[in-house]
Amino acid sequence: MAKIKAPDLIGMKEELLKHLDDLKTQKESLRKFYQGKEYQRLDLRPKNTCAMRLRLNKHEKNLKTKKQQQQEQLYPLQKYTVKA
Repeated sequence: MAKIKAPDLIGMKEELLKHLDDLKTQKESLRKFYQGKEYQRLDLRPKNTCAMRLRLNKHEKNLKTKKQQQQEQLYPLQKYTVKA
């Protein structure tokens, strides 16, 4: 794209708006095309921080390893009563 100076933009407002509208419609059609597919284009993916994308979901957080399950089975929480 060529360099455009500020005074040249004065008469180009309608043209730029039309171009922007075309880009939006293209993006919408791409979203429909990629909907339900396993992989999406990078520009169509949700833009979050890296930490948010790599964070574990609710199901993954609640999973326990076999060793953890065995430990819980062998040593359940002990319940104590307090004499009042």
